[in-house]
Amino acid sequence: ATSYHVLEIGELLAWIAGLFVMVGYVVHLLLDELYSVDLSNAKLKKSFGSALKIASTHHKISTVLFVLATLGVFLLTPSTEQLVKILSHHHIFP
Repeated sequence: ATSYHVLEIGELLAWIAGLFVMVGYVVHLLLDELYSVDLSNAKLKKSFGSALKIASTHHKISTVLFVLATLGVFLLTPSTEQLVKILSHHHIFP
């Protein structure tokens, strides 16, 4: 949404940039989870499972703010029409 509205790049490029950021974010969280495994002692560290947790019953305000921010950004995203059109061409992606 930021790249589309603030940087004023096209819809397709904004979606591609967003997908790259999302993949980087998920890889970062997965690496955090892998780091929470202690291979030398074959044990899980106390932090295991915390990086990929979407909601927390202990941090309700943070969880609600995260959900509201996600919904707000979702409402600002550009149209997916061009993205769907490109992804649906079977000669590009058999």
